[in-house]
Amino acid sequence: MTARARAILDEIAADKRRGAIVANSAKLIFTRDDGRRISRSMISRAVEQAAKKTGVKKLVFHNYRNTALTEWSRRGIDVDVAMRASGHTSIVMHKRYIDLKDEDIAAAFGTGPFEMVDRDGRQKASGGGRFTVSG
Repeated sequence: MTARARAILDEIAADKRRGAIVANSAKLIFTRDDGRRISRSMISRAVEQAAKKTGVKKLVFHNYRNTALTEWSRRGIDVDVAMRASGHTSIVMHKRYIDLKDEDIAAAFGTGPFEMVDRDGRQKASGGGRFTVSG
């Protein structure tokens, strides 16, 4: 073990002795500083305050599911794993929550900004830039 790793472990032990680190006996992922549970209403209030500060007009708690599933898709999480984690049993229902943008498609293929074009090269309604594949 490196000297720095030992120093970090010593700092953690000292924090525990001082009571700065509280045991997570309830096996919670997110807790308050004193180890107590964070409630859904606490999270909702914090998000509402953040939405007001940033000018977001409409936000519902269920949007978190859309955000999570879209982000998992962007990161390449296997669809079977994402469905299991989200509790979806239908691929149709699962896909309703995923909101990929043109930029996501370009990033997946390692290309720059692009526009959707038809077979004749005419621009379709959405997008920005031109889809290019270098090879």
